[in-house]
Amino acid sequence: MKPGKRPGRLDNFQSKENVKIEIEDNQLFVSGTREEKTAGKKDDGQRSLQLSERLYGSFSRAFGMPTTVDTGKIEAKYENGVLQIAVPKAESAKPRQVKIV
Repeated sequence: MKPGKRPGRLDNFQSKENVKIEIEDNQLFVSGTREEKTAGKKDDGQRSLQLSERLYGSFSRAFGMPTTVDTGKIEAKYENGVLQIAVPKAESAKPRQVKIV
């Protein structure tokens, strides 16, 4: 994911428990399942679908990460159907000034 890029909506997840984030060998894996939502019901109790443009079922996505990230400090936040993942740079990758003696 590029900095500043808005992630995709996850608004058909009923909860954050439907999403799993794992890190292995400088790869960030996001996976989960989407559950079908019904648009409404008819009076006879049968489901009535008005419009559906989203896919349902399981999904997975892998993101390659540079070796200059601190995988121990990765944080994720799920709010209002949006999953945000913050991947900070490792301290050793940040520039520092060296004092001349």
